[in-house]
Amino acid sequence: MSSHLAPWYEKLQAAHRNTSFREFLMTYASWAPTTFYRNGGLFSSIPPTERSYSLIEALRFDEERMQYPQTHSREYDPDRPFLDQLHDLLYSTPVGSIVHIGSENCDFSDISVYSKNCYLSSVAVYWCDNILYSHDVKDDCINIISSFLVWQNSENVYWSSSIIRCMNVFYSRYILNSSNVWFSSNLVGCHDCLFCDWLENQKYCIENKQYEKDEYMQRKKKILEEKDKFEGWYRKINKVGRNYGSTNVQGNFILESENVSDSHFCYHLSEWRNCLLVWGSDADTRIVNCISAGTPNSDSIYWLKAGAGDNIYSCFQAHVSNLFYSLYVAESSFCLWCVGLKNAHYCILNKQYTREEWFETAEKIFASMQREWVLGQFFPASMNPYYFNDTMAHLIGKFSKEEVTKQWYMWRDEPIAVDLPENAEIIETKDINPHAPLTEDIMKKILKDAEWNYYRIVPAEYAFLQKHNLPIPRLHWLSRLGEHLG
Repeated sequence: MSSHLAPWYEKLQAAHRNTSFREFLMTYASWAPTTFYRNGGLFSSIPPTERSYSLIEALRFDEERMQYPQTHSREYDPDRPFLDQLHDLLYSTPVGSIVHIGSENCDFSDISVYSKNCYLSSVAVYWCDNILYSHDVKDDCINIISSFLVWQNSENVYWSSSIIRCMNVFYSRYILNSSNVWFSSNLVGCHDCLFCDWLENQKYCIENKQYEKDEYMQRKKKILEEKDKFEGWYRKINKVGRNYGSTNVQGNFILESENVSDSHFCYHLSEWRNCLLVWGSDADTRIVNCISAGTPNSDSIYWLKAGAGDNIYSCFQAHVSNLFYSLYVAESSFCLWCVGLKNAHYCILNKQYTREEWFETAEKIFASMQREWVLGQFFPASMNPYYFNDTMAHLIGKFSKEEVTKQWYMWRDEPIAVDLPENAEIIETKDINPHAPLTEDIMKKILKDAEWNYYRIVPAEYAFLQKHNLPIPRLHWLSRLGEHLG
């Protein structure tokens, strides 16, 4: 931490400490989208509205952004409100339509980092492969479909939530170090279990009763013939996750952590509050109001979406240190009110300063923000480009339209537009026989679920369903994601 700004770090930290969890959801998780759109001919999680930014193709953005201090910067004006200046910079600076870092065949996913073959998924990071319709998949995971939070060397996971170091998990929740699990929850070190809950180091169990291997396999075979019941069975399993290996924690599925409050789906943390989908490796400390963030030894992060670093305050998509009120900034340090920068240091409103100039100007800005009672406040709802009901905030918190629109968040009333091929055959999922053999012609058809949502079966999904003898999903992929959090 820089001694130059130490008093301001303390003031910024204090401003974030008293946020309630529901306020955290509305204010921060509303920046975590789950839906995709065609926006100006580009694929993006940002819908085409009056709040949409100037979007460019992801690879072009990565090529051009290092020149932004020269091409897209503004002079700091001490007489103008800070949010107005950031707003002007944001809407005049092109940003990538998706976040795509070192990935392959991930053009239809967002926040794909060093992964490959991702489709309609958000946050697939660090050496993941074949990720379809899933959210928050991390660290060497393979073949993850219609699932939420799958971490650390997991493989073959379908329609499941909160799965860590597992293989062959179907329609289950909160499974750790296990394999060959169906319709179960809260298992640790278990293998070959169906309809089980709250077990450790068990095998060949059905409804928590252990069987000999041969009898278990016979019963399993008979159970898995009832394909029409799979989705209903998933809805009935336990929705409360154990906090394995944790002390003094408050929330759902907090693993190997201590002194963590008002948080959900987190791993290896210490002294955290208001966190969702945050992971660490060495007990990351002093983190507040974060979602999809964290890597080894992160420290003093106060609101961060999709990234990691030290001394970060109110930022979006970053891997940085000493960053303040900035968006789409990567691998940078000492940046204030910046947009889109990469490998930049000592910038304000994207303009390059000397180290001495930066500290002098930053102190004046923080002092002025304090006088105006905006120091520590988060980006206002008027800058949020997402429909609220397309975000994690709504999936988890179940907010009403009236509740969020009066705070100036946007709400989507119309269904998401779908481009249906001319003369395409549309079939209703209620008319599909789940016991019928799966054939390739299903990939040529448009499926319509009970809510009139349209979707298709893509080749990678078809191959997975066929290999594991699974039925065609009767829900749109967004509805499947909602079930993990409902």
